Amino acid sequence: MAEERFPLSASRLGLGSASLGSRVGLRQGKQVVEQAIDNGINWFDTAPAYGDGQAESALGEVLARSPRDSYVICTKVGIAPRQMGLAKRTLKPLARKILSGLPSMRAKLARSNPVRKETITPDLITRSLQSSLRALRTDYVDLLLLHDPTDDLLADADAREAVLTALQSARKSGHVRFIGATGYADRLIPHAADLKSMHHLQCAVSVHGNNLPRAQSSFALYSVGRLAAQIQDGMAASQDLATAIRDHANAVSDQDAARILAFDYALLEADGKGPVLMSMLSGNHLDTGLANLRRFESMVQTDDFRQRVYRIVTALREHLETMQGSV
Repeated sequence: MAEERFPLSASRLGLGSASLGSRVGLRQGKQVVEQAIDNGINWFDTAPAYGDGQAESALGEVLARSPRDSYVICTKVGIAPRQMGLAKRTLKPLARKILSGLPSMRAKLARSNPVRKETITPDLITRSLQSSLRALRTDYVDLLLLHDPTDDLLADADAREAVLTALQSARKSGHVRFIGATGYADRLIPHAADLKSMHHLQCAVSVHGNNLPRAQSSFALYSVGRLAAQIQDGMAASQDLATAIRDHANAVSDQDAARILAFDYALLEADGKGPVLMSMLSGNHLDTGLANLRRFESMVQTDDFRQRVYRIVTALREHLETMQGSV
């Protein structure tokens, strides 16, 4: 099998499906996927654990209506869905409505029934991949990622090599085009040399710096919402920062200003080597992301835009680090 060239052609925004079938109902979630396609998004991120085990099949149902070469599917191996009996599944639509206005209660319930990390082995890779292919209604996935691999796996040369060999075997079979890993950058980056055979890394974007190994052909960034929360913390602590961020975003509310800066920074960090992933948190969450993308594309060519974003983020990082050091 000839070595296939990477990177894949990715839209600036990708759509994540962690909430498809759990926080967001299947009907509404499928409509969001359709909206993403209609707006030029071609990168869809999923996993066996997402949507309480329903995201892959729901996503596959919608994507199967489009030509297979018109979209990118990224799925994962290593985390199993929450255990959920028939009674819980039956009551889930009602619980979703009740909990929609109670985020703290929703988070508490999620912590009480967490997803299950699995030991990543060659056998698990084979079984998980075959299950994903059936759910996604496709003969291949564009990307198969190790889902938050543990420090033990990353540090164990023999186990790591066995897993990498299994991933390469999946590529040779034609069921996987490219391989990679997803997780927090501070866990993956120390092992970048050991993961050099991987094509893609997927990490949370952070105001404290990303330092992603650019040797990888591609990467995706996620957790823009968490980044926006970091930015809002800085705005609350410094009036000068708050003013600079509001002026940059041309926004009145701190929440909107923080979200806009978070998108601008993440899109600049991605630098065309992969998408910034949008979470499917609600039916209108994608609308916000698309509006922020349009704003970014209209502003990115203007004088001083990139320098202004990085200047503000640097000042924000230094301020937050000073605050942490004084605690």
